[in-house]
Amino acid sequence: IVPDNLEQIGEEAFKSCYVLEEVSYPDGLKTIGKGAFEDCWAIKEVIMPDSLETLGENAFTRCTALVNVEISKGLKELSDAVFSYCTALERIVVPGNIEKIGSSVWQSNDQLREVILQDGVKTIGGAAFLRCGELEEISLPDSVITLGAAVFRNCSMLRKVKLSSNLQAIPENAFYECYLRELELPESVTR
Repeated sequence: IVPDNLEQIGEEAFKSCYVLEEVSYPDGLKTIGKGAFEDCWAIKEVIMPDSLETLGENAFTRCTALVNVEISKGLKELSDAVFSYCTALERIVVPGNIEKIGSSVWQSNDQLREVILQDGVKTIGGAAFLRCGELEEISLPDSVITLGAAVFRNCSMLRKVKLSSNLQAIPENAFYECYLRELELPESVTR
């Protein structure tokens, strides 16, 4: 049980609490620190309050039972590797308030099948979807301007990608070892 007046959960505060199943986040919570719940293998759900403004790197890395995530409307960025190796996660909705998706955010989430990116996301970091082996299709909203290197590398089931009409470049190894069947490059891509 977390007190209602809690504003911050510190770095690695609950790291490796292997049997922790449930956490209630109070409405006034503003920060979840780096690695705060990393390796909490039994957590099944993360429902962030809209007051949350900062979500540290690796905050939920290797939460292998995690099946439901609701992202705060107060966040502007998903930090690096925040949900990497969450191997039970099948679906994610990224609300339009998120402008930047960091590197390796969903790396090695091998059950991730559905990703909904709402208009507002501008940057998707390198290896953000690396080794998401069940992801079959994705549509990038027109707000996306930049993709990082190896963004979809080793997404072996990825068949259909709709790119943003404002995307400027296809980065190195973006679709390496993807078996794409459908991809249309927008005129905005210059390299």
